Amino acid sequence: MNIIRGVELVPMTTGSDEGEDVIARLPSGEDDPETTLIKARERERVRQMIAALPIELRETLVLRELEELSYKEIADVTHTPIGTVMSRLWRARRLLAQAARRDEAA
Repeated sequence: MNIIRGVELVPMTTGSDEGEDVIARLPSGEDDPETTLIKARERERVRQMIAALPIELRETLVLRELEELSYKEIADVTHTPIGTVMSRLWRARRLLAQAARRDEAA
């Protein structure tokens, strides 16, 4: 925290917020508190499932789904053939679907 001219500046993020979009986590005026909580829990659940993926699958999935890179761009960034990128995406998506089914069954 910084204090400038008697005003305390509080950062919007902390160490645990790294990589997360703080704005996306703010409640919407359209949502009631229950809906806001459900959405927050769902985001955390998905984040945990992605974090549990093996690093090469997680990296490829994040580059495609969150960073919206093309298969060619991912291949260039990861120094892997496009076929490997496609295979990793398929495996990552399959593992996420399996984790979601297990989570729902629990």
